[in-house]
This record gives sequence, structure tokens and C-alpha cells, in this order.
Amino acid sequence: MLHHVLSERLAIQEMVYRLDQRSTLAHVAELLHYLARRISTLDIICMRRNPGVIHGPTQKDLTDALGLSLASVEKSMRVLRKPDVIASPGRGRANRSYAVLDPETPMAVALGSPLAA
Repeated sequence: MLHHVLSERLAIQEMVYRLDQRSTLAHVAELLHYLARRISTLDIICMRRNPGVIHGPTQKDLTDALGLSLASVEKSMRVLRKPDVIASPGRGRANRSYAVLDPETPMAVALGSPLAA
């Protein structure tokens, strides 16, 4: 069991935080996809009313996690907001809450699919 848990954790870390030649947008989209998937699972367990809303990490937190510049992450977030992939849920600070409107789109972007304009 311990081996399974550690293997899963390492696989997740490699998937989300790996350093490869993909674009900043791909890295940000993949991290948001991962966080939204984890939050949705917790929402179902806890029966919360706002499924898929990520609360907490600031854009600075995302930059630290991904090793990217703040300007790059801000630009990627702006690109993802334009075609309604993510949105601000309207409560709290907009840079600390992200509603992932379609959980599969960020992963598609992370894998190289273009965004619809």
C-alpha cells in the first residue's frame, strides 16, 4: 500500500511539475486541471455546492510551484479566461479563486490542443 501511494505521488509530481519544453500555457493548464480534478473529488465527498472551484492558490503560488515568472502565469490565466475555460467565481479575491468550467479543456490544452477563440 505504501509503495502504491508513493508511486502515485511521484507520478503526479512528474505530471504536474515536470520541466519540459512545453509552453507556459500548457504547464498552467495542466496544474489547473490537476487541482480542479482533486477539488471535484473532495466536493463530491463533502457535498459542497460549488464543484470545481479552486480556492487558495494565488498566481504567485502557481509561479512558485511551476518555476515560472509571474507575468507568464498572469498571461496564461488571461488566455484561459478569454474562451471561458476558467472564470472567477465572483466571491473573494479573483486571483485566489478559479472556477474550471470544463475540466477536460485544461488537460487538452496541456497536451497541445489549441484553444477556441
